Amino acid sequence: MASWHNKATSWIHCFAVSFSLFLSTISLADAHPETLVVTNSHSWKPFSYVDKGVPRGLLVDFWRLYGNVNNTTIEFVLTDWNDSLLAMKNGERIVHAGLVYSSERDVYLDYVVPIFELSTSLYVLNDEEGRTTERILPWMEIGVVKGGYEEEYIKTHHPLAVTVPYKNNAALIDAALNGKVKRLVIDTQVANYYFSMQSDQHLFLPINKVYTKSISVAVPDGNYALLQEIKAGIKKIPDAEIRRIEQKWLNTSTRDTLPSWLLPTFVAFLMGMFASYVYLLKRTVKRKTQALRIANKQLEEFAYTDSLTGLLNRRGLEKVYHSEKVEQIMQSGALPLS
Repeated sequence: MASWHNKATSWIHCFAVSFSLFLSTISLADAHPETLVVTNSHSWKPFSYVDKGVPRGLLVDFWRLYGNVNNTTIEFVLTDWNDSLLAMKNGERIVHAGLVYSSERDVYLDYVVPIFELSTSLYVLNDEEGRTTERILPWMEIGVVKGGYEEEYIKTHHPLAVTVPYKNNAALIDAALNGKVKRLVIDTQVANYYFSMQSDQHLFLPINKVYTKSISVAVPDGNYALLQEIKAGIKKIPDAEIRRIEQKWLNTSTRDTLPSWLLPTFVAFLMGMFASYVYLLKRTVKRKTQALRIANKQLEEFAYTDSLTGLLNRRGLEKVYHSEKVEQIMQSGALPLS
């Protein structure tokens, strides 16, 4: 009986130790969640880029926020754009930070949710030839990013145009600045970011908006568990935080709170403008009234005098001798009536 009791006690002890180890494993898993690899371009300012070895940009801030909200370790792998797409074909627990949907990419990607919006335009060299360019024409050479949606769009909608691919946006901009390409199709926000840093910010002009699309998160095709995980994780991110990140990098909306000095300054400016307007209006009216009086006097002189001699003409004499004062003098007998 004692032997059976000892065996039972031993089994209970083993079970308790095993259960304790199981709970410890769960606790460690929660404390150190599995790393999520996030890939994108290293030269897609302001969306994602590398600055002195540090990932930066709108999408980088978004995924850092995702990691904080969901207690997930984020590892960024930023590379050339086409390489970021190739990585999605080989990885398992990997997410593309954001890209435009296309049927070609849909073969190896599952799209999760749209998170931001971008517009893409045709930029041309600001010269006489460029300014006359209205749209993408057949046989026109156009610089694009290799593997970017711009390249696919042009090949689909303008098959007679000639695309000149570059490995990333930085290389494409450098080619434009060095005169290697005179026309490029590039995201408007990206072009504004790169060209704003040049001494001549208007060297290239946006001639025609090509399209406006949403940037969506994507996971490898068939990884349903990861897709659901990312979708649920994004829902936890407050909308206000997403707007804050978007405003920081794209400056798309007005700040929620205005500086306290702004309203009084604006009111004072309007009052000053109104006072200046009233003063100028009074001066203008006075000047025009004086000019009108002079003009009327000159017209009167022209009407009642001879232009050659300056003497009174018939109308002038009639005016003088038929005035009320002359009539009174003549009736009093001071002047002869005939």
